[in-house]
Formats: sequence, structure tokens, C-alpha cells
Amino acid sequence: MTPSWIFDRLEQGLPLDVYQYLESYHADLRYQYDAGGRNYVNDCTSGTPYFDSEDEAKAYIDNLAAVIQQGRAAA
Repeated sequence: MTPSWIFDRLEQGLPLDVYQYLESYHADLRYQYDAGGRNYVNDCTSGTPYFDSEDEAKAYIDNLAAVIQQGRAAA
């Protein structure tokens, strides 16, 4: 479930930072992967790379989490 403060900020005209958007994207991918593996991710996305294997999908999702964490730590 999306925290209400996200919509409060947007309604006030305040942008989210890039990591808040990436965290939402990551949560979507994780949900899709956990619900049905790479096929579900492939079927539910259009801008995300197509995954030929479960390992590819998992590596992409895990790497995205690491990028978010590294970026947050550096900010």
C-alpha cells in the first residue's frame, strides 16, 4: 500500500525525489516477481528489459535495490 504522504506531497505540488520513484518501481517489480516470476514481470511491464530466465529477473531486481541503497547512502 502506498503511504499517504506520497500523495500529500504530490497534491501540494512537491515532487518526490528520484529514489522515492525508484523505490516504488522496485516494489512493483518485487511484487510481480514474487507473484509469478519472470513471466509475470515480462507480461506486466513495457519499459523494463525482457527477462529470459528467473536468474536474469532476480539479478535485475536485486541490482536495482542495491543502486537505491547506494544512492541513498551517498545523498
